[in-house]
Amino acid sequence: MPGLLKLARYARRYLQPEHIANITKVRDYLQTLPRDYKHFDMGTFFQLYWDVPGKVSTLTPILLETECGSSACIIGHGPSAGIPPLEDEYWGAYCRRVFGVTPAEPTVHIWNYLFSPEQGGSHLAAIRRLNAFLKD
Repeated sequence: MPGLLKLARYARRYLQPEHIANITKVRDYLQTLPRDYKHFDMGTFFQLYWDVPGKVSTLTPILLETECGSSACIIGHGPSAGIPPLEDEYWGAYCRRVFGVTPAEPTVHIWNYLFSPEQGGSHLAAIRRLNAFLKD
């Protein structure tokens, strides 16, 4: 993973300051969650394809209002962290707008390091990745 972190940090130059601020904001939010938090899953992305149904607004009420066992990745916790979606915004568009990242060049290495389902792990592991990525 050190090589992937190096590539991700190099690709950081393609992000705008507001993207870094939003990544920091979601990291800070994740740090407030209890250690045994159950609504986090890097392996579940709530849509089948990048820009098809799986709107951001469909998951937000689940995370904020119920304890139904739903899970979400780093991106999925953006709305709960206070980064609201636009009306009818899909997860792919949300990630692109809020974090400046897509699973394509030039930000694919950031995607692979921070957001890929292959990263797995708890929100605590995600916080460690976010800290390493944000470190100057």
